[in-house]
Amino acid sequence: MWSLFGFDLFIALILLYLPGYFILRAFNLSNLRSLAFAPVLSALFLYLFSFAYVKLNIVTSSWVVILPVFLVSLVVFVISRAVSKRSDKNWLQKKSVNTKEDWLYAFLYVGIAAAIGLYVFVETLDGAASFSQQYDNYTHLSLVRQFLDTGLYAQSSFLGYPSAWHNLVALVANIGQQQVTVAANAVNYAISSVVFPFAMFSFMSLIFGRCKTIMVCGAICSVAFTAYPWGLLAFGPLYPNLLGYAVLPSVMAIFILVFSEPSLKRKIGYLGLFVIGCIALLLMHPNVIFSGMVLLAPFVFTWILGYRINEEQVTSSRRKRILFAAGFLVVFCAIWVLCYKSPLMGSVTVFNWPAYLTGFEAIANCFVLIWTKYGLPQYLLAFFVAIGFVVCVVKRKHLWIAISYLIVIFMLVVAESTEGQLKHVLTGFWYTDSFRIAAMATIAAIPLASVGFAGCFKVISVVISKFDLTHLEKRCLGFLLLLFVCVLIFLPNMKVSTNTYIETPFGHTREILSEHATLSETAVYEESEVEFVAKAKDIVGDALVLNIPFDGSFLSYGVNGINTAYRDLETPKYWREGVDRDGKLLRKSLDEYESRPEIKQALLETGAQYVLLLDSEDTQGARMFNCSKDLSSWEGIMGVSEETAGFELVLSDGDMKLYRITG
Repeated sequence: MWSLFGFDLFIALILLYLPGYFILRAFNLSNLRSLAFAPVLSALFLYLFSFAYVKLNIVTSSWVVILPVFLVSLVVFVISRAVSKRSDKNWLQKKSVNTKEDWLYAFLYVGIAAAIGLYVFVETLDGAASFSQQYDNYTHLSLVRQFLDTGLYAQSSFLGYPSAWHNLVALVANIGQQQVTVAANAVNYAISSVVFPFAMFSFMSLIFGRCKTIMVCGAICSVAFTAYPWGLLAFGPLYPNLLGYAVLPSVMAIFILVFSEPSLKRKIGYLGLFVIGCIALLLMHPNVIFSGMVLLAPFVFTWILGYRINEEQVTSSRRKRILFAAGFLVVFCAIWVLCYKSPLMGSVTVFNWPAYLTGFEAIANCFVLIWTKYGLPQYLLAFFVAIGFVVCVVKRKHLWIAISYLIVIFMLVVAESTEGQLKHVLTGFWYTDSFRIAAMATIAAIPLASVGFAGCFKVISVVISKFDLTHLEKRCLGFLLLLFVCVLIFLPNMKVSTNTYIETPFGHTREILSEHATLSETAVYEESEVEFVAKAKDIVGDALVLNIPFDGSFLSYGVNGINTAYRDLETPKYWREGVDRDGKLLRKSLDEYESRPEIKQALLETGAQYVLLLDSEDTQGARMFNCSKDLSSWEGIMGVSEETAGFELVLSDGDMKLYRITG
């Protein structure tokens, strides 16, 4: 399976980078900026082509989606190259030259992230095909499987559930061996360990490109926070947000270029690219757009007041700048409220994650970067963030980053410690969920931590310079210092003695990821059950199968492709509108099949032909998902056995049973 993981990873990177890269290079954007922004365009075009096929009701394979996207990007690139020979005019950049130093930084960001991704994510997987068995994942895996089964790789509504991530995974899986879980793991590794650090490099190079120390420290800090990307893999899991936040820094960089580019024509070009980026973010997850608004609003505000990153002269009067800044805040708040009141966001903003901390506890936790329930204090990183915050406030050139961070931390405190209208107005776009807001806080904190880390490094370098050391020795000491910081940040859990166990932030995160992705006997859908359902799938084909979702079979459609009736852990509705609408009849009385004609009629109308039981001997056992559920309403399905009239046992392994309905 690991070879398939490698193949799927390769395909994922090709799909994410090549189409967008060719289109951006056609407009003469630099190689590195083209690579950083490429996943935004690639994901958007792959989804738009898939959506077009859905609207035309054309069943396709992934190749029918991918080849036109590649063809269009190549045609645009070739035409652009031909035109550029006759004219040096372009819409984005005067020159497309990157120095060797730029490339080294880019490789450093991706190289460190790839190594940490192997350590934190891949190494904790229980095999290449393992998967998180948390609640949200049945939706993700089932939607990917639906795309594969139907040959329609997008949803029918453009503004429906954000499914750019699902589209990408389905395309990768279709090229591979239809292994949804392997493709999902490969795509998630590509996003967290390549796409995000590359996007962060693009953002950092635009803001701090002249400072080598900050750029190097940024490569470490980009993946040093447990809240993102690792936190979104551990909780939920929140894969659509994982993708959206990964590309957000590159979209933010394009937005900043709109303001820093002196040429009006190129401003328009960057603005167009930014709008395209926002459409892509909408398809990844709408709340990422609001994250961008929160993070970039201080940039616009301070830019109006005269704090410019490119040190250009400000000629307008102070009074006029203050009036414009106030006007911007009014417009921003008006847009925020309108979106909050919009019916499109109604089902999101009313959702509530209950507060679990006092205000003091939430504030204290934020000082040591405990941003979620899963978090542990990251003292060294918190120190770097604090130093970077002070530096940005004092120097004012990057004041907006400090303000962005403060705003997000305030939102986090409100989400974790309060209830009421203010909580929903401020954090409702993120379901009032601290994990999603913490991911946003990470993007704001990375530049601050990088500045703080670089400042500490410079102070230590000054101290080292006082000693009589050669240039090579100083370089070696500097490298050892960076290595030491990496060890402190990424240290795993350690058992020092029989009674002493040291738990670290990344060790804790690794444990959570490992626990959620295990296929051992402690899992609700363990490896033996996955293998049993695979055999059952060979027998039942596409026939409808009655099941009890709490025994792990709620995941079986997404993982194995078996056509189970119940794929939801909430109060299940029947799988077909208008027939036994809430499913109570079959769930409660299926074992009375032979004696009750209405049950026979319900089965006849629905077409159910099989019954699958994975934990029939211990329905209240530890491997039932959410054991607090009242299973009495499922006693009709649970009561089916070899002695039940009208049911034939066709496959059995321990307490795992597959019955054919014979009546």
